[in-house]
Amino acid sequence: MVKFFVESITHLKDTVTVELLYLQARSLVVKGVIQIEQETAFELAAYGLQAAYGDFIDKETMDEHLKKDPALSAKIMKESASPLYCEERIIDYYKNLKGLLRGNAIVNYMTIIESLSTYGIHYYDVTDKSGGAYLLGISCKGLGQYRTTDKRIPERVRQYQPSDRFTV
Repeated sequence: MVKFFVESITHLKDTVTVELLYLQARSLVVKGVIQIEQETAFELAAYGLQAAYGDFIDKETMDEHLKKDPALSAKIMKESASPLYCEERIIDYYKNLKGLLRGNAIVNYMTIIESLSTYGIHYYDVTDKSGGAYLLGISCKGLGQYRTTDKRIPERVRQYQPSDRFTV
């Protein structure tokens, strides 16, 4: 899978490009590549439903939409108290979005995504000299060393300096 990230969707001029970036981000969230907190996942799920289907109608309709188009990662579902709890939290957020236009739902979704610490990072499995397994996270801001179990908080970070030069 090819992944593209921009610092902010405000840099994009074409609405189709914004939509494609949104669809990519949504896919990465559902697959668990972009790791997020539970409440953020529920909020993003609601924005995704609003963008795809419009205003909340009823619980049964929402359940049908979620069966066709899952909005939560397996990790979020596993960490939650129950599937019913997840549905209730999504409904709470979704009901509050009544009247929000599709484009605004996408922009709000992407604004939240862009603020996440795991957005825009490409992860690679690496092993140090002593045989310890880590993830190397590379982004436009720098390099990070992560535990294989948690991509959210780096153990070590090296920010790029303005004077850093890369040659190919």
